[in-house]
Amino acid sequence: MPFATTVGSKAPIRLQGHGASARISFSIPFDQRVKRLSVAIHGSVSQGMTSTAFLEAETGNEEIAQFKTTPDSKLSAHFDIPVAHMASGFHTLVLRLVGVPGDSGTNWLQINTRESQFRYLTTPQPLNPQLDHLDWLFDRASLDYHPVVSVFAPSHSSWAVDAESYVAEGVGLRYQFLPVRINVHDLTVQGGSQRTDDLTDIFAKLPQQSRIAVLIGTATSLQPILHQLGQIKVAHATIAVQVYPGHPDHAILLITGADARQVVLAARTFANPNLAYPSARHLQIDRVSGNADVQNPAIPISTVPFHATEYPLAVTGFKTVTINGFSGPINVRVWNGGWQRSVELRLNLVYSAGMAPTSDVNVLFNGALEGSIPLNAPSGGKYIKYAVSIPSSETRTGWNTLSLVPNLIPAATHDFLYNAERANLQLSIYANSTLTWQGGNSLQQFDLTALSNSGFLGAKAGEVVNLVVPEPRDSQMLSAVATLLAKVAQRQGGTFLIHAESPQDIDNGPILAVGPLSSLPIALQRALALKEDRDGLWRYSRPLQPAEDGELPTAEGYSFAPGKHGYALSARFDGYPLLAFTAPNSATLRSAIHHLTSFGMWPQLRGFTDWWRADGKTIHAIGIANAPFYAFGTAG
Repeated sequence: MPFATTVGSKAPIRLQGHGASARISFSIPFDQRVKRLSVAIHGSVSQGMTSTAFLEAETGNEEIAQFKTTPDSKLSAHFDIPVAHMASGFHTLVLRLVGVPGDSGTNWLQINTRESQFRYLTTPQPLNPQLDHLDWLFDRASLDYHPVVSVFAPSHSSWAVDAESYVAEGVGLRYQFLPVRINVHDLTVQGGSQRTDDLTDIFAKLPQQSRIAVLIGTATSLQPILHQLGQIKVAHATIAVQVYPGHPDHAILLITGADARQVVLAARTFANPNLAYPSARHLQIDRVSGNADVQNPAIPISTVPFHATEYPLAVTGFKTVTINGFSGPINVRVWNGGWQRSVELRLNLVYSAGMAPTSDVNVLFNGALEGSIPLNAPSGGKYIKYAVSIPSSETRTGWNTLSLVPNLIPAATHDFLYNAERANLQLSIYANSTLTWQGGNSLQQFDLTALSNSGFLGAKAGEVVNLVVPEPRDSQMLSAVATLLAKVAQRQGGTFLIHAESPQDIDNGPILAVGPLSSLPIALQRALALKEDRDGLWRYSRPLQPAEDGELPTAEGYSFAPGKHGYALSARFDGYPLLAFTAPNSATLRSAIHHLTSFGMWPQLRGFTDWWRADGKTIHAIGIANAPFYAFGTAG
């Protein structure tokens, strides 16, 4: 495994001067016995490097290797990490440059993160699955950076899609940051004279590196399998886990119940990894208590296309902070869900005594100086709602950066005490400071940046997301749905309520539609400004301005051949956000969602209309910067 994979960057690591160090994460998976873990480091050493310099390797506060560097040479170092007593999970390798005197500018070495790597020698480890350690089965410390989980269900009706959706959330949250792919399979359980070994058939469909099969269904539909597993009677919503018969290094997870309602209840319970699960293999659930129920997490307003005009900085994630004279700037990212809006910032802050009259806090917005707050009272002072106005010419639709740059200078300075005097200066900026958007127009379109940054689907706390999955539902389409929902849960950092519905039965609330273009309900196609054209083409059109006096708006658009592309579109449906993920067919949709949820692709989601090749690495988008005026509810 290359260093570039674990550090998340292909850029070289440069160690310059004595004590310079780099921290590189590595993992010990739960389901593998690591027999040997070796490290190969490759790079280069500067011509001016001193001959007394060494590269040290340390892990667990223990030095495990040391290598002498040779000036103007290639760096090549090999050593083993002792893993016999290392627990499963994440660990850190520290590489440190020592013994470098004099001018550190010429004494450096560079580590090539693509060529340097960890080399594992592993064997599968027998499992002892327990409900309180389900994260071991969905192991974020896995050596497989694109794990695949197989889900088997005998039904894909609306209630079954609900259950599969909640299971997808639970799987995604347990993997946390790994882009998991979920394969949904049809499960046909034979009875009577046509009886087959269902467990053998299921095992044959598991990917090579997968260690678990997830089965979802009512007790009646799964009865032959439950009998094989010793789960004879199921009277309540049930979550059960056990070793796969005949395969001690694999496990089976059962999500079942006496009826459809109980199956969904079991799936909703599994979706929340923070519940206090028992140290057992079997759990029956009568109900979900208020504290344990699936809740919509609070979404920071900084990532939401919002209409509110005033809010405290706390909702952006900013916390009250106290800094001293050596502190750097404080940066806060704020989202502008509108167009041509000005800003008024009202700051609450307190500063200590002993400041020079030239001390201040500069306020920058998107890098431009917008105001300066003097900190010139000899005995210290306090500001309540100190106002700084920012004109609309300096704001951007979408992300903006507010920077507070302190310049704290002691009133009386002495050369030998300057550092101590400056360190004693204190400034507190409070999270109840407010930011107010003024004028302009609110953004009417849902921006996909909110989805990519925080997993926001347009639902308020406690609101249900209406999931539209067109029929007929095949395995590839359902795999795309499950994989997408796992990613959304990861970005939200928590579970969310979701219910599969047809358009005519949709309750009030946001809509997430996933399916092939031609299968999307006509009502949603119209809302998305999509229309099937002739010769396999589709037409995409948007009105450039809202209709007036009851007239139909004029629409401009273009025809396109879907090709092997995936599409993400946003619109409004009955006043609620509508998000659609689509492609020409189920196979392309599945491939497109798999690529979308991988490292590097998901953060590119933005704007209102996105498209990407199903096997590509780049997302193209029409967004705020180049959207017509319809996005802002104004004719311009």
